[in-house]
Amino acid sequence: MAKTGTNYETWSGLTGTVSTSVSGLSDLSALTFSTTTMTPFTDFSQLIEDFNSVLTDLRTYTESDVTHMNQAAENKVTDDSNQASAGSGSSSRF
Repeated sequence: MAKTGTNYETWSGLTGTVSTSVSGLSDLSALTFSTTTMTPFTDFSQLIEDFNSVLTDLRTYTESDVTHMNQAAENKVTDDSNQASAGSGSSSRF
């Protein structure tokens, strides 16, 4: 019979990789243009601020999501263990 259940080490390894990848994304450095007032160039500053804000939101979301996903895996491992214990104690269900 094939082994079933949740392998927590594999699960947390995958979520850890996601967390590390996202937390490793760096903010863009601000650009300043002191000799031009042309809109395409001056808009870069606002776009960079917006990008960095979204990146911060992504990091926060990912951190929370990884925590919830790992908790779900822990719960599943506990449930699997409880089911295995309950099933092995009885030789007959009827």
